[in-house]
Amino acid sequence: MPDLPPYPGGYKQDVPPRLLAQSTIPDAERLIADRAASKKRRAENKARHSAIIARRRQRAEDIRSGKFLPTLPPAIQAPLDALRAERLVIARNEAVDLHLAVLGRTMRTRSADAKATAADSALSEVLAQLD
Repeated sequence: MPDLPPYPGGYKQDVPPRLLAQSTIPDAERLIADRAASKKRRAENKARHSAIIARRRQRAEDIRSGKFLPTLPPAIQAPLDALRAERLVIARNEAVDLHLAVLGRTMRTRSADAKATAADSALSEVLAQLD
């Protein structure tokens, strides 16, 4: 396609529609090519991002499972495992206590239900005695 002369006017509305259409055809072809390339690039970026996330999740799982911890003799390893399990239980109980402290009276528990039932039964006994 031969080079088109520059726009005869200073603004696009001064350009004849035929010249304007001819001047946008190469841009449209370039945009279509860029769009296809950008879709491919987007797919590659998404695949790379998914691979990075999968590697990080695997690494975190390996760390949690103790894969990178050194192996110790059984006489030392057994008490360490027991200590680790005890610490996990203590941490879990502290988290539950904190959770209950934050929620307070809004959360129903068996003990809270038992206290409410006991209070209701005591109140009904007092009211029965008053009648």
